[in-house]
Amino acid sequence: MPKKKIFWGWIILSFISFILITNNLQAEVTTTIPVLSNQTTTPILIKSKDEPSTPLVSVETKVKGNLKISTSKQAIFPDVNLNEVPDEGLVTNSQIEQVIAKDSRHNSPGWSVTATNTHFYNNESEQIAVNNLTIVPGDISGKDLTGISKGEGHVFQNTDDPALLMLALPGYGRGKFEQSERLELFIDVGIAPGDYSAVMIITIQ
Repeated sequence: MPKKKIFWGWIILSFISFILITNNLQAEVTTTIPVLSNQTTTPILIKSKDEPSTPLVSVETKVKGNLKISTSKQAIFPDVNLNEVPDEGLVTNSQIEQVIAKDSRHNSPGWSVTATNTHFYNNESEQIAVNNLTIVPGDISGKDLTGISKGEGHVFQNTDDPALLMLALPGYGRGKFEQSERLELFIDVGIAPGDYSAVMIITIQ
Protein backbone atom coordinates (compact mmCIF):
# COMPACT_ATOMS: atom_id res chain seq x y z
CA MET A 1 0.00 0.00 0.00
CA PRO A 2 1.52 3.41 -0.92
CA LYS A 3 2.27 5.71 1.96
CA LYS A 4 0.20 8.80 2.45
CA LYS A 5 1.77 11.94 1.06
CA ILE A 6 3.39 14.05 3.78
CA PHE A 7 3.02 17.78 3.26
CA TRP A 8 6.24 19.64 4.12
CA GLY A 9 5.89 22.51 6.46
CA TRP A 10 5.49 23.64 10.03
CA ILE A 11 2.44 23.92 12.20
CA ILE A 12 2.54 26.54 14.93
CA LEU A 13 -0.22 25.93 17.43
CA SER A 14 -0.72 29.07 19.40
CA PHE A 15 -3.69 27.73 21.28
CA ILE A 16 -6.35 29.38 23.23
CA SER A 17 -7.17 32.94 23.92
CA PHE A 18 -9.38 32.33 26.94
CA ILE A 19 -12.83 33.75 27.60
CA LEU A 20 -14.20 33.44 31.09
CA ILE A 21 -17.87 33.35 32.03
CA THR A 22 -18.89 34.16 35.58
CA ASN A 23 -22.57 34.07 36.47
CA ASN A 24 -23.41 34.41 32.74
CA LEU A 25 -21.24 37.55 32.42
CA GLN A 26 -18.50 37.34 29.79
CA ALA A 27 -15.10 39.05 29.74
CA GLU A 28 -11.75 38.69 27.97
CA VAL A 29 -9.13 37.23 30.26
CA THR A 30 -6.68 39.91 29.14
CA THR A 31 -8.57 42.24 31.43
CA THR A 32 -9.46 41.65 35.03
CA ILE A 33 -13.07 40.58 35.55
CA PRO A 34 -14.68 43.47 37.44
CA VAL A 35 -16.23 41.26 40.09
CA LEU A 36 -14.72 41.65 43.55
CA SER A 37 -15.14 39.02 46.21
CA ASN A 38 -15.09 41.68 48.92
CA GLN A 39 -16.22 45.30 48.83
CA THR A 40 -15.67 47.52 51.83
CA THR A 41 -17.04 51.01 52.45
CA THR A 42 -16.10 53.03 55.50
CA PRO A 43 -18.06 56.27 56.02
CA ILE A 44 -16.62 58.30 58.90
CA LEU A 45 -18.50 61.20 60.47
CA ILE A 46 -16.61 63.66 62.71
CA LYS A 47 -18.11 66.81 64.26
CA SER A 48 -16.52 70.13 63.36
CA LYS A 49 -14.12 71.95 65.71
CA ASP A 50 -16.82 74.47 66.69
CA GLU A 51 -18.89 71.72 68.26
CA PRO A 52 -18.08 69.63 71.37
CA SER A 53 -14.50 68.41 71.39
CA THR A 54 -15.38 64.72 71.57
CA PRO A 55 -15.60 63.46 67.94
CA LEU A 56 -18.33 61.05 66.92
CA VAL A 57 -17.14 58.36 64.54
CA SER A 58 -19.45 55.98 62.68
CA VAL A 59 -17.81 53.13 60.82
CA GLU A 60 -19.78 50.78 58.56
CA THR A 61 -18.36 47.80 56.70
CA LYS A 62 -20.18 45.83 54.01
CA VAL A 63 -18.76 42.53 52.76
CA LYS A 64 -20.36 40.95 49.71
CA GLY A 65 -19.68 37.42 48.50
CA ASN A 66 -19.26 36.39 44.87
CA LEU A 67 -18.42 33.45 42.63
CA LYS A 68 -15.38 34.05 40.41
CA ILE A 69 -13.19 32.19 37.88
CA SER A 70 -9.79 33.19 36.49
CA THR A 71 -6.97 31.53 34.55
CA SER A 72 -3.83 32.09 32.48
CA LYS A 73 -4.15 33.95 29.19
CA GLN A 74 -2.80 31.33 26.78
CA ALA A 75 -1.76 27.74 26.34
CA ILE A 76 0.75 27.24 23.53
CA PHE A 77 1.54 23.92 21.87
CA PRO A 78 5.10 23.35 20.61
CA ASP A 79 5.78 23.69 16.88
CA VAL A 80 5.18 20.56 14.80
CA ASN A 81 7.40 19.64 11.82
CA LEU A 82 5.21 17.76 9.35
CA ASN A 83 8.25 15.91 7.99
CA GLU A 84 8.50 14.22 11.38
CA VAL A 85 4.81 13.25 11.72
CA PRO A 86 4.40 9.46 11.26
CA ASP A 87 1.68 7.96 9.07
CA GLU A 88 -0.47 7.28 12.14
CA GLY A 89 -0.17 10.92 13.30
CA LEU A 90 1.07 12.15 16.67
CA VAL A 91 -0.16 13.80 19.87
CA THR A 92 1.29 17.11 21.06
CA ASN A 93 0.79 18.47 24.58
CA SER A 94 0.26 21.78 26.31
CA GLN A 95 -0.93 23.04 29.70
CA ILE A 96 -3.46 25.52 31.08
CA GLU A 97 -2.00 26.98 34.26
CA GLN A 98 -3.84 28.25 37.31
CA VAL A 99 -7.54 27.73 36.73
CA ILE A 100 -8.73 29.38 39.97
CA ALA A 101 -12.25 29.15 41.36
CA LYS A 102 -13.24 31.43 44.25
CA ASP A 103 -16.50 31.27 46.20
CA SER A 104 -17.15 33.73 49.02
CA ARG A 105 -20.94 33.34 49.19
CA HIS A 106 -22.29 32.77 52.68
CA ASN A 107 -24.60 29.83 51.97
CA SER A 108 -22.15 27.67 49.95
CA PRO A 109 -24.67 26.40 47.36
CA GLY A 110 -21.94 24.57 45.43
CA TRP A 111 -20.59 25.19 41.94
CA SER A 112 -19.07 23.57 38.87
CA VAL A 113 -16.30 24.63 36.48
CA THR A 114 -16.63 23.48 32.87
CA ALA A 115 -14.84 24.14 29.57
CA THR A 116 -15.89 24.16 25.92
CA ASN A 117 -13.66 24.71 22.90
CA THR A 118 -13.91 25.92 19.30
CA HIS A 119 -12.33 24.21 16.31
CA PHE A 120 -8.74 25.18 15.42
CA TYR A 121 -8.28 27.33 12.30
CA ASN A 122 -5.28 28.74 10.46
CA ASN A 123 -5.09 31.89 8.33
CA GLU A 124 -6.35 29.94 5.30
CA SER A 125 -9.46 28.82 7.23
CA GLU A 126 -8.20 25.23 7.24
CA GLN A 127 -9.39 23.30 10.26
CA ILE A 128 -8.30 20.94 13.00
CA ALA A 129 -11.61 19.69 14.40
CA VAL A 130 -12.15 20.01 18.14
CA ASN A 131 -12.67 16.24 18.48
CA ASN A 132 -8.88 15.95 18.13
CA LEU A 133 -8.50 17.73 21.50
CA THR A 134 -8.48 16.05 24.92
CA ILE A 135 -8.43 17.90 28.25
CA VAL A 136 -7.23 16.16 31.42
CA PRO A 137 -8.04 17.99 34.70
CA GLY A 138 -5.21 18.06 37.23
CA ASP A 139 -5.31 17.68 40.99
CA ILE A 140 -7.04 20.45 42.93
CA SER A 141 -5.31 22.45 45.65
CA GLY A 142 -7.14 24.38 48.38
CA LYS A 143 -7.41 24.80 52.14
CA ASP A 144 -10.31 22.34 52.55
CA LEU A 145 -11.07 19.89 49.74
CA THR A 146 -14.06 18.28 51.44
CA GLY A 147 -16.88 17.99 48.89
CA ILE A 148 -14.55 19.07 46.03
CA SER A 149 -13.70 16.76 43.11
CA LYS A 150 -11.99 16.98 39.72
CA GLY A 151 -13.41 15.87 36.39
CA GLU A 152 -12.22 13.01 34.20
CA GLY A 153 -10.19 13.24 31.00
CA HIS A 154 -12.51 14.40 28.23
CA VAL A 155 -12.38 14.30 24.41
CA PHE A 156 -14.41 17.21 23.04
CA GLN A 157 -17.02 15.79 20.65
CA ASN A 158 -18.15 19.17 19.30
CA THR A 159 -17.96 22.86 20.16
CA ASP A 160 -20.94 22.63 22.56
CA ASP A 161 -19.63 19.61 24.48
CA PRO A 162 -18.58 20.71 28.01
CA ALA A 163 -15.75 19.10 29.95
CA LEU A 164 -16.12 19.08 33.74
CA LEU A 165 -12.99 20.47 35.40
CA MET A 166 -14.02 20.94 39.06
CA LEU A 167 -17.14 20.30 41.13
CA ALA A 168 -18.17 21.52 44.61
CA LEU A 169 -21.17 19.80 46.17
CA PRO A 170 -23.87 21.88 47.92
CA GLY A 171 -22.68 22.86 51.38
CA TYR A 172 -19.02 22.95 50.29
CA GLY A 173 -16.69 24.92 48.06
CA ARG A 174 -16.24 28.18 49.94
CA GLY A 175 -12.71 29.50 49.48
CA LYS A 176 -10.08 29.40 46.74
CA PHE A 177 -9.36 26.30 44.63
CA GLU A 178 -6.67 25.97 41.97
CA GLN A 179 -6.11 23.46 39.19
CA SER A 180 -4.02 23.02 36.02
CA GLU A 181 -5.30 21.25 32.90
CA ARG A 182 -3.29 19.08 30.49
CA LEU A 183 -4.17 19.44 26.80
CA GLU A 184 -3.54 16.72 24.22
CA LEU A 185 -4.00 17.55 20.51
CA PHE A 186 -3.88 14.88 17.80
CA ILE A 187 -2.07 15.97 14.60
CA ASP A 188 -2.93 14.01 11.45
CA VAL A 189 -0.18 13.42 8.87
CA GLY A 190 -2.28 15.01 6.12
CA ILE A 191 -2.92 18.33 7.86
CA ALA A 192 -2.06 21.55 6.00
CA PRO A 193 0.80 23.69 7.40
CA GLY A 194 -0.14 26.90 9.20
CA ASP A 195 -0.57 28.73 12.50
CA TYR A 196 -3.66 27.23 14.16
CA SER A 197 -5.55 28.78 17.03
CA ALA A 198 -8.75 28.15 18.96
CA VAL A 199 -10.73 29.63 21.84
CA MET A 200 -11.60 27.85 25.06
CA ILE A 201 -14.46 29.08 27.23
CA ILE A 202 -14.26 28.31 30.95
CA THR A 203 -17.46 28.70 32.96
CA ILE A 204 -18.22 28.66 36.68
CA GLN A 205 -21.83 28.40 37.79
